[in-house]
Amino acid sequence: MRVIHVGLGGFGIGWCKLMHQRSDIDLIAIVDSNVNTHEKVSELKIPCYISLEDALRAAKPDFIFNATPPHVHLAINKLAFSHNIPVLMEKPISENFEDAIAMLEYAKSGQKLVVAENYRFYNNNIFVKEQIQSRLRNISSINMVFRQHHHMPDTNYHSGMEHPALIDLGVHHIDLLRFFTGKEVKHVYAQVNTPAWSWYKGFSNVKMLATMEDGVQFSYECSMDSYAKTSWNGNWAFTAENGVARYEKDKLYFSMEDGEYVLDVPENENGQDKHRILDEFIAYVQGGAIPQTDITDQIYTSAVVEAAIQSTEIIGEIYVREVLA
Repeated sequence: MRVIHVGLGGFGIGWCKLMHQRSDIDLIAIVDSNVNTHEKVSELKIPCYISLEDALRAAKPDFIFNATPPHVHLAINKLAFSHNIPVLMEKPISENFEDAIAMLEYAKSGQKLVVAENYRFYNNNIFVKEQIQSRLRNISSINMVFRQHHHMPDTNYHSGMEHPALIDLGVHHIDLLRFFTGKEVKHVYAQVNTPAWSWYKGFSNVKMLATMEDGVQFSYECSMDSYAKTSWNGNWAFTAENGVARYEKDKLYFSMEDGEYVLDVPENENGQDKHRILDEFIAYVQGGAIPQTDITDQIYTSAVVEAAIQSTEIIGEIYVREVLA
């Protein structure tokens, strides 16, 4: 399939080079408004442009990969949709929920828009979902803690966001919550802060309490400027009627009514998550099933993030259905 790639930030370059290696993708153009970034992909010998308009005048793709920063997503997608071109887009959907709803409306009108939310495509998380759903009965509460020293001075656009912990990392973990449980979040209460010594301008730490369908309680703690590191998936604890499961790095620990045991979690293969996303999206463009991370699904993850942000502003509980209304 003929593809135009837009965005050569740290994540964009990785996607660009991976797509170039696939036999079913013909990368026909690369776009970034910063001409200095074009040199980073010069070995690919693919025409580079400073605007998507220029690229579209030169070639017509089967789809566009949008790896621009989230505040640019809507503008790029609107241009693609004006030419009826499907879009596969890096997460998060946007920096503000109004843009996310605008993109959802394009999808409702028939445009194809899928979010490359990759955490649910990893081997380890697929395995954990299968084990949790098959071994635990009637989950009542879930606790998740994430800590990383997330400092990328050259490419870290997150440092200028108002809510980087929720919008850029929380979106992964909330999506994993939905993926692991198959349940939606009903309402949330959140608090945020930024340590005085942090390199982030916005809120780099968040604590959130949420109630899910069937009364499942979820507690979440995220820090982007901590020296005590979890995995990028975070540390999870699932409490159920018949026991407790803890997911930490490459192990899944069970303390059950019938005893205790530990399972090794499969390793992830380099790029496997991205290939799975591309496989689903290409099949979709060719007339296949709607991918699991289509915007009609991912809007619910974004709505939980938005509800949490609104909660921090009113210092109170926000219902997700009100955000989506």
